[in-house]
Amino acid sequence: MSPARFEFETIILRFRDLSTQDGETVSLHSKIAQEKGYVWWGWWNKGGEQVPSDEFAELRRKARAPGGLKLYLLDSGHGQPYTATCTDIFWESGGDLVASPEPEKTPGYYREKKVFAWFKLGPIEPYAFEPSSFTYVRVDRFFTSQPSRYGVFYDKRIFSTHELTEQNRTIWFIRAARSSDKLHEVSLLDAATLTPEHFPRRFIQTGSNNLLWVSDLHYTSGPNNHHGFSLDPKTPARRTLGQAVQDALEKQQIKDVGGVLVTGDITWRAAEEEFQQSLAFFKWMESTANLTRFQFAVCPGNHDLAYSSRDEAHDAPVDVAYPEARKQYAKFYTSLFGLSPNEHLSCGRRFLLDDCHPVEVVCLNSSVLQQRAGVFRGHGFVGEDQLKDAANAFGWSSESTAGGRPFRIVMLHHHLVPVNYREQPDPTISYSVTLDAEALMRWVVQYRVDLVLHGHMHQPSCVRLSKPLELKGEVRGWHDFYVVGMGSTGVARDHHGAIGKNTFGVLSFDPQGVKVTVYGVYPTDPAEKIWSVHIPFLHH
Repeated sequence: MSPARFEFETIILRFRDLSTQDGETVSLHSKIAQEKGYVWWGWWNKGGEQVPSDEFAELRRKARAPGGLKLYLLDSGHGQPYTATCTDIFWESGGDLVASPEPEKTPGYYREKKVFAWFKLGPIEPYAFEPSSFTYVRVDRFFTSQPSRYGVFYDKRIFSTHELTEQNRTIWFIRAARSSDKLHEVSLLDAATLTPEHFPRRFIQTGSNNLLWVSDLHYTSGPNNHHGFSLDPKTPARRTLGQAVQDALEKQQIKDVGGVLVTGDITWRAAEEEFQQSLAFFKWMESTANLTRFQFAVCPGNHDLAYSSRDEAHDAPVDVAYPEARKQYAKFYTSLFGLSPNEHLSCGRRFLLDDCHPVEVVCLNSSVLQQRAGVFRGHGFVGEDQLKDAANAFGWSSESTAGGRPFRIVMLHHHLVPVNYREQPDPTISYSVTLDAEALMRWVVQYRVDLVLHGHMHQPSCVRLSKPLELKGEVRGWHDFYVVGMGSTGVARDHHGAIGKNTFGVLSFDPQGVKVTVYGVYPTDPAEKIWSVHIPFLHH
């Protein structure tokens, strides 16, 4: 193989401190390199990236030559560049995941992890990086969807580390800049994309056809832990929820996701520290799945709004949730999305998936009513005002339901139909079906919603419903839609539903419809596929 075929000279590897404390990724690798002569650095690829074997072979040829290959590393969390000498690269010829060639010369936090490639590095040192001295080089084979979507960058000098981190990729192929190379900034994040909106008008374009769905994460503070996963990413025997979900996606060969849907009960008792714990999950998914914060669609659950602290009689009238009950969820929402929630705690997202599937997601708050411990708790209610507001915010109208409209999803926490096989009578607890379920279903019919997703009782379920378009005179038309319930993704074992395990889902879109698959996920054991259903595009 002639090296003249390749224009690039070296690479930049992107990383971020996710499984370690701040700064430990570099320090742990350098410590091993200094003590044992070298360290193996694992490449954590993003969705849509693959091993370009010919290009990696050229890099390996350079690495094995006398003096090795000088490459660069970029901490995308801090914009800090580093450099190291690479003396070898290891990967499987078929492009499969592979374990470290020498686990004893790999940091313990991912010693047993399989990745697509390992780089043999000497000590890693901070580097006074002058971005404009390097130029981007096109390598189409690095991407599963070819050609590369970063065409505007090639044969242009790197403008800044900020320009690098805006790109959703983990390796850049580069060469020394030439006087003829252009020097200007390219921004992938325009003002409209960066503007936080509850119901955005623009579709978020993604290179994936998959949406990840989680529910009932139940992060917990206090002596009674109701969260079933580790909170420390360095715990060797138990994974965090983010690590477990990522490992499950890899095991099931789901290479990318275009967004994350969260159907409520993020916490156990709506405490500030619990919401803070949950943000680690969102940050993990944002980095490992190559997402922005605007690719999360979230609705609150009854555990995310606090009980009333007021002294109320058993026969006190039911009111909407008090500001103090909503306070911590509102702070969480503001931290995640950069704006205060609306009066309903509702929002929406629009996705344009890889095969040009437009998807609209409405996230409804079904915990509108104030809860009182031991008296009135857990009941779901949405309300007419919230439904009208959501339809108006997305510009939905009864006249615009025909033709080539987007696939429409509604998310809420509580149930529309029964999920539990049988509920035990108990005057001190709520029952699972939303109080205004029929009103919500008529709204679903009116705006031709295709799929309703919910959580709440920690038990997956699926039903196909057919409702008349109008209940006036003779019924002349019907609307079919699906209602799918998720078990709990994060709750501790003693609060599992009848399924007896934690679960998450993946919505995979294809030309005929969307396949909803439910997987079991565990803090220690491998994930497993439980069941799936294919929902055809009935109305498109």
